[in-house]
Amino acid sequence: MDVKNIKKISIENKIPILRDQSADFIAKILIEKNINSILEIGSGMGYSSVFFLSRKPDLKIVSIEKDKDRWSFCSENIKNKNITFINECAFSFLINQKYDCIFLDGPKSKQKELFEKYSEFLNEDGYIIIDNIFLKFIKQTKNSKSLLKKSEDFKLYLNELTKWEVSIIDIEDGIAICKRK
Repeated sequence: MDVKNIKKISIENKIPILRDQSADFIAKILIEKNINSILEIGSGMGYSSVFFLSRKPDLKIVSIEKDKDRWSFCSENIKNKNITFINECAFSFLINQKYDCIFLDGPKSKQKELFEKYSEFLNEDGYIIIDNIFLKFIKQTKNSKSLLKKSEDFKLYLNELTKWEVSIIDIEDGIAICKRK
């Protein structure tokens, strides 16, 4: 299944996907920094993985998705030897290798925990890329106030890291690019 079809299906099913400018921006980083391997936290319907491979076909991607229906969709409809979809909770997933890039697109309320868990599995010159750092497009609900507070706390946490270079890019819903100093 190609990028356009996955995007259409994701939108029809109200499954969040990378916005166009963000996807292009991240793909350029992957190409410019010669990223060869990605661990993606949060597959959704597989859109970002397929998009990244459309721009850099030699990437090796491992994508973790806890939702069984989304994982099944990816496993059944996306046939590419360079993508491995795993049905697992990111917090219990046992990782056994390092990656050039870790793409955090999982639960926004748990970004700090995900960052701390997965940063040790980043290659020395690797990058952690975090989508939706601003949560500008979040629907206002009674739970959104708590989520927005956690998002603000996470941005403060990132800015206080002394062993990391952190760039927060104001593009669409915001992207954080993190690299060890």
